[in-house]
Amino acid sequence: MEIYDRSRKVFYSDIDSNGIALKFLYSTILGRFILKNIVVRPFFSNLKAIYQKSCLSKKDIKPFVEKYKVNMSGFNIQDYKTFNDFFVRKKIVNVDASENVLISPADAKLLVYDISDDLRFDVKNSNYSISEIVGDSWSSKQFKGGKCLVFRLGLDDYHRYVYIDNGELKDYQKIDGVLHTVRPISKEY
Repeated sequence: MEIYDRSRKVFYSDIDSNGIALKFLYSTILGRFILKNIVVRPFFSNLKAIYQKSCLSKKDIKPFVEKYKVNMSGFNIQDYKTFNDFFVRKKIVNVDASENVLISPADAKLLVYDISDDLRFDVKNSNYSISEIVGDSWSSKQFKGGKCLVFRLGLDDYHRYVYIDNGELKDYQKIDGVLHTVRPISKEY
């Protein structure tokens, strides 16, 4: 996947981490069966989370940082007891609060769409409308004429939301569904 870095004014390729197992899961019939019926289901993610929250996972941090070139300035790998502690590490975020600056709520790659009645946008090789994303809880009509921002977190991105200014979470909408990898292969197949 090609990504444009506005600060450096260059295009670069997303970190390729497709690996043999992911290629099997996403590009073979048997793999797709296993993927759709086991791997992307929440129970599978919950099992993996048990391991990543255990002290056994600490050994995975350094190889992950090296492989995906995670910027660790201001952080010390030794400070984390588990891979999960590392993955959700707190970070001080300095923001430019100028009037014409969009402060991103997430460290991610960003796609922006104009919201119209016929908008369909792609997330991990699945096509959605606004009403399919927000469900019945909110009227999708209230978003018409606005912008749909799709934040794609990669393996090298910081995995926390940033509340800008004096922002705080007032409400959220849980969207049930399957859990695909953040790796580019999920888009390719």
